[in-house]
Amino acid sequence: MLPRKLRITFNDFRNHRDFYRKTSSSLFTVFIKKKKIEEARFFITVPKILDKRSTRRNLTKRKIERIILDFSAEAKLSGFIMIKPKKILTEENQRAAEAELVKILKNEIPAENNP
Repeated sequence: MLPRKLRITFNDFRNHRDFYRKTSSSLFTVFIKKKKIEEARFFITVPKILDKRSTRRNLTKRKIERIILDFSAEAKLSGFIMIKPKKILTEENQRAAEAELVKILKNEIPAENNP
């Protein structure tokens, strides 16, 4: 689970008035609102239409959280970030999903902070 300081709710994301940028890939849709804060805050939503079983949706959410924690340890992100997967993550597509999500997040790092 993400630490409390890295999480936001949907209402927090929605009520923040800045415009967002939408980035899509084959496995994720990522909405990013730029904001001057120390660390990025994340909201992960896994739609019920992907799988009716909550255990699969929660497992997908935990896998995404692990990817975020591993990536945020080495990178400096800021703003509000909402991640919405397009598929349930399984063992077969987990590595591809990790590579895709890291690629999307790396594009959001300012050039001076890029490792």
